[in-house]
Amino acid sequence: MMKLIAFATLVAFANAECPNACSGHGTCGQYDMCNCYSNWQGNDCSDRTCPSSFSFMTSHQGDLNMDGDRYDNSQKLLVKLDGGLANQGTIKENDNVMTLNKAINTNEIITGDAVRIGDETFVVTNVLTSTTYALDHDRFTGITTEVDVFKYLESVEAPKGTWESWVGDHADDDEGHFYMECGNRGTCDRKSGECECFAGYTGDACQRQSCPNDCSGHGTCEKVSELARANVTNIFVDGITGQTDTTQNTKNALKV
Repeated sequence: MMKLIAFATLVAFANAECPNACSGHGTCGQYDMCNCYSNWQGNDCSDRTCPSSFSFMTSHQGDLNMDGDRYDNSQKLLVKLDGGLANQGTIKENDNVMTLNKAINTNEIITGDAVRIGDETFVVTNVLTSTTYALDHDRFTGITTEVDVFKYLESVEAPKGTWESWVGDHADDDEGHFYMECGNRGTCDRKSGECECFAGYTGDACQRQSCPNDCSGHGTCEKVSELARANVTNIFVDGITGQTDTTQNTKNALKV
């Protein structure tokens, strides 16, 4: 019995190394840091995560990792100093040196940064030259054909990568409207996991604009696209034959 009590005491002590034993909403990992389950966050996993939607407006978060670069993100494509084209790299078989095909901005990669090349993530242990970097382990299969190289960032708050500033480096994406908690148009109640939307916005993730006074209970709040489908107006398109066409009008309305 005494052995069982001692063992239970040791287990309790081990589980208590992480803050608040991760509140029962995560597991205690390396360096006594909590790995939170889905929909939980915070250093002790006690805070709920609210629903997300495409934000109405996105603002920068600042230099979160304090490396002097406010444009970091989890898959930041490295670019050349000239032309802004994608930088590419190679690694020899059974080697730990990554070689870029062109120099990048000063301090863009520093010791301790993680990079992703091919299908593998490495940590930079030493900056050898402006185009060569020593990595923390060997690449067993060489990359002889140049491929894009990305920065790879992780944090306790956002283990899948933390965006620091917008607009970033993906020119084809709409970076003014990222997928964010409460659509960046409300605050998250960390106890309930529900969004408290700002005036004029509604929905579980504050993803919709609200109608004045909720239509006073005498109507329904509709999207512009829904109204377009319900009441399509003919457009006069041919001054000679007088023909009308509803197709184009519907397409234009649905874009709003």
